Amino acid sequence: MLPEVSDLTIGGPVCSGGVSLHVSESFNPHSSQGFAPRVVSVLPMKTHSIIRKATRLLSTVLLCTSAYADLRNVAPDGVAYTSGPLYNGMNIQSLIDNDRDTILHADAAPAAPFFYSVDLGRDVTVQSIKIFPRQDGCCPERLRNFRISINQDDNGAAGTEVWGADLLTGATENAGSVLGSVVAIQVPAGQTGRWIKILSLEDPVPSYSLQISDMEIYEEVPPDQINRALNAAVTVNGPLFGGGNPGNLVDGKHHTLIHGDVAPAAGFAYTLNLGTLASLNRIRIWARQDGCCPDRLSNYRVTLHPDDNGAPGAAKWTADLHTDASNPGSAIGSFDELLASADPGAPFEGQYLRIESLDAVVPDYALQISEVEAFGTLLGGANILISSQPKDAAVGPGQSATFSVGVSVVNGDASKAAFQWERNGVKIDGAKGSTLSTPPILLADDKAKYRCVVSYPGIPDLASDDAILRVDLAYHAQAYSNRPLWSTGWSISQLVNGDRSDTIHGDQTIEPGFSYQIDLGSAVKLEELDLFPRQDGCCPERLKNIRVSLHSDNGGQIGDPVWSADLYTDGSNAGSGAGKIVRVMADLDAVGKFEGQWIQILNIEDSVTPYALQMTEVEVYGTFAGGVPILSYVEQPKDASSVPGRVARFGVVAKVVNGDPPKITYQWTRDGVVIPGANTNSYTTPPLTVADTTVPYRCVISYPGLADLPSEAAHVTFDGNYAKGQPAFSNRPLWGPGGWNISQIVDGDRSVAVHGDATIDAGFAYTVDLGLDVAVDHIDIYPRQNVCCPERLANIHVSLHADGGGTIGDEIWGADLLTDGSNAGSGPGTVVNVHAEDGAGPFHGNWIRISALDDPVKSYFLQVAEVEVFGAAVVRPQLVFERKLQLLELRWTVGVLETAATLGGAWSPVLGAQSPYQAALDQPGRYFRLSQ
Repeated sequence: MLPEVSDLTIGGPVCSGGVSLHVSESFNPHSSQGFAPRVVSVLPMKTHSIIRKATRLLSTVLLCTSAYADLRNVAPDGVAYTSGPLYNGMNIQSLIDNDRDTILHADAAPAAPFFYSVDLGRDVTVQSIKIFPRQDGCCPERLRNFRISINQDDNGAAGTEVWGADLLTGATENAGSVLGSVVAIQVPAGQTGRWIKILSLEDPVPSYSLQISDMEIYEEVPPDQINRALNAAVTVNGPLFGGGNPGNLVDGKHHTLIHGDVAPAAGFAYTLNLGTLASLNRIRIWARQDGCCPDRLSNYRVTLHPDDNGAPGAAKWTADLHTDASNPGSAIGSFDELLASADPGAPFEGQYLRIESLDAVVPDYALQISEVEAFGTLLGGANILISSQPKDAAVGPGQSATFSVGVSVVNGDASKAAFQWERNGVKIDGAKGSTLSTPPILLADDKAKYRCVVSYPGIPDLASDDAILRVDLAYHAQAYSNRPLWSTGWSISQLVNGDRSDTIHGDQTIEPGFSYQIDLGSAVKLEELDLFPRQDGCCPERLKNIRVSLHSDNGGQIGDPVWSADLYTDGSNAGSGAGKIVRVMADLDAVGKFEGQWIQILNIEDSVTPYALQMTEVEVYGTFAGGVPILSYVEQPKDASSVPGRVARFGVVAKVVNGDPPKITYQWTRDGVVIPGANTNSYTTPPLTVADTTVPYRCVISYPGLADLPSEAAHVTFDGNYAKGQPAFSNRPLWGPGGWNISQIVDGDRSVAVHGDATIDAGFAYTVDLGLDVAVDHIDIYPRQNVCCPERLANIHVSLHADGGGTIGDEIWGADLLTDGSNAGSGPGTVVNVHAEDGAGPFHGNWIRISALDDPVKSYFLQVAEVEVFGAAVVRPQLVFERKLQLLELRWTVGVLETAATLGGAWSPVLGAQSPYQAALDQPGRYFRLSQ
């Protein structure tokens, strides 16, 4: 049964011809995007009447069903086109690349009419279409008010429309943009055409319109037209370039690809396990689709094999391709297609499909393929395949490791697959998902083996490969550089932070002798030292001519070398592709002892290459050489900037060398006094008073058998700015290419400005939740500080508001500013100072709002670098009491403690009383209160 239609329906009875539109959404006035997640479904229907509830739109998803056998997404088979430029050179093929992580949209101010079109290459009877908006929460208004249509072919272009529907045409409607948002369109009775067209109905077309991450087009097909290779298990018998993922061959995405590394061994091949015996009618092998390197797919053999006790049996069908040095090309739509007629005397069936290079000397980067598809019917029973094996992991002591397994259920019900993770062959209680996150890792966990056993009714259990866990002893070690790094934002600690993606290197001009040094904290007997070059393919020449050495400790400084090896001194380099690792082992120096507390990586060039020592991470595997654990701080607590009435937050990062971090305990103190319950690595204070600025906060860390180690002192400082770090909101999109976040107007950085988009609806405003009722002294609004575009901050309304239960409430004070044609300016130090006399009403509030008065609003308006609100919190006195034996303990944060003998008697201050105050219960009865 279909669910009941509610709130917004366009049309009449569902599934009876015509079109029905249902939008599910909820409006959040304080979200910078405006709308929460929803699904938009377009349904067949008969009429076009409109029934709308006037309040809000609620969540409902409707889909029609029909009794067809199989649906196949044919969009990746097509070629996409755009009528105008896309922003920043985006690739229009990402519209149909089966990847929702990529997006595309129009450039600024696209010309009308603006549309996308997809040529499916043949007439297709389309049953349904899914359009996926951007999935990261940004800019949902960029997909609205458009028409989707199915069209005939007209000499290589979209011709006569066969069917179409206008979608999201309401003034407040859009497709959403959070993870899972989708416009699901059920085409009535199936309509046949060659082209799909998405047309913006707006004129002028807003900037960055038709923002889409992916489109799927479904055709009803018989079972023998289903791709049985999708998510198959793929193995390769040699290394792939850049540590490529073999699963890219069967992920359904034509833009992902793999190929061999340099100099593959003879017989280099891929093997696909389809999971069960399949009778095929065609095989498609898609070449690279971006025009590059077509010669990398040539002179190869395709074979089909039955199963032989879990391995490929003897080949039953074979075909050799491009043995004449030809290739299928590499432009969009390039592929080789194989039919049974390639070898008519053999059965076109098998469980395994193998693609093998025929070259005696296999060329570099051979068998470059983006996708393999095998269409046919399944002859065997249900089976389970491990499509992606768990990968080895390396983490620092105390960190959690994550393992995952990909499983495909062939010819069965995926919901019946069950998972059980094991550690060293022993079941892990409760570990029954496809992903496992370990508890904090101990030193003893090094080299532990993790695997997943997958079960399915009636089929023998299938165990994954083992994934090996290594404990990285360099994690959070002390690291040093004796020359400046290129970026002032970089820290040498990035070399040992566990992140293999964040690159550092030296500056452009570097004096000879440039080196990195790492203090492991205690001597380590190394098994392996891994150096990770840059992982994105850029600039491999920046890691060459280096000496790697191990050193003893000399009173906390690097001592004498005990082992060393010179690398890449012959003009070669370490490379820079994904998965590149320089593995340094003891056998590089048969004389030295592969042990030490210090590591040095030294550039040995006399004229140092600019940006040298380009690396992402150093990892060390082995065991500590002995000695007691050593406790230390990686990060000391930092002074906290706050304001009275608000909290402050402190934190530390501690480590233990030659020990297990989970055994570290924490205790925070205030002015030397233990804070009850403050026993984690972070501490948040109660609401602050002026007295809190005079006392030190410390953390004391402890480890069994070692002396306690107090941290450095941290203090609270009051800067008086109640807006800093508070939640900020924009009710209209910010300029997309800026990649901005509205919180930048309260981040304390006056150097970066934000502003609205190119086209802005009236009522554009920023709001900041001050979190407290603030008696304001003055407000400072900083425009852009680099002289550009001062006209973008003018004719504004600034107001203070009450709190309305977590949302902005009624206006308390307000002022219209810069209404005479002037503007705020934009030079260094420029600031708009706002005081009580500039407006009307009591100068206090929980919220501040800055809104544009213009209608229409100018492009790129409300250009603001920072908003600062100075004053004092209106803190209500609160008295808390607790009985302790024969004492009554009173605690408070603000106010003066007063006492009286009777409730209606004369009240007087309790002389010298400070919180906490203890009153004896064996004294005559008294009343207490706070006054302010």
